[in-house]
Amino acid sequence: MKKLSYLFVAGVLAVFATSCNKSDDPAASAAAAETNQTIVADANTTDHVATEVDAISDESLSVYSAGTLKSATVADSLSYLITGKFTITKDSTTTTKRLVINFGTTGVTCKDGKVRSGKIIITTKNFADIKLARRVIFENYKVDSLLIGGSITKTFKTDSSSVVRTCTIKDSITVTFPTRGTATHISDLYRVYHYGLIDTTRVKWTATWGSKKFTSVKGNVVTKTVDKATPLIYKMLCGHIVKGIEVITRNGKTITVNYGNGACDNVATATDGTKTWTIKL
Repeated sequence: MKKLSYLFVAGVLAVFATSCNKSDDPAASAAAAETNQTIVADANTTDHVATEVDAISDESLSVYSAGTLKSATVADSLSYLITGKFTITKDSTTTTKRLVINFGTTGVTCKDGKVRSGKIIITTKNFADIKLARRVIFENYKVDSLLIGGSITKTFKTDSSSVVRTCTIKDSITVTFPTRGTATHISDLYRVYHYGLIDTTRVKWTATWGSKKFTSVKGNVVTKTVDKATPLIYKMLCGHIVKGIEVITRNGKTITVNYGNGACDNVATATDGTKTWTIKL
């Protein structure tokens, strides 16, 4: 009888301990509650921010190099994305050169309809030498309500063509979603820049492939891979990715994101084998 009592007590304690472990780990419960749709949407947002910042940086360098900036504040009509009241200033007096894209504190509504504020800062030892690495950092930079942090490092490779340039991209971007928390995007990529045949200083579109890691606001970690055969195509005129396939792996299961056939339709399609849904870019 005593043996049975001991077994009964031990069983009760085991159940109690299990229930305590579950309730005492709210972070694990919250992470498990995140759906594939939420994670893919947030991962896409952070990924797009990183690609977009690179596009804005190249565009600003092109505009500045062309000598179109005659005053401290401009409303540049040549850009694909950035327009309205913003400033681009270049500091060449120090060893590390800086190009500062300043959208101000109140925000600027750009061509893509997004409101940007704060600064994107590009640094390098010499802007004229594309063989040198360029680094992008942020100062209170916001896209709509998203606060962007971290850095992007770009190193160009040697290309034989004047209208094509290849580089490696290594970035670690943080995106803070209001009321929800901060997500992190880390990538190791190859990106090919395709320039115009007439204006060889301006990028028309890019092709990107490689690997990425995304950590959600709840701590879920997923990996993202893009094959060279199906790279992500970003058109400057569209302001978003228009083609390519990305494979996301979460807990051993895959989610495929298809960005379309090249049209500026602002959407992608995701599927996890059970559900299929649309992502707005």
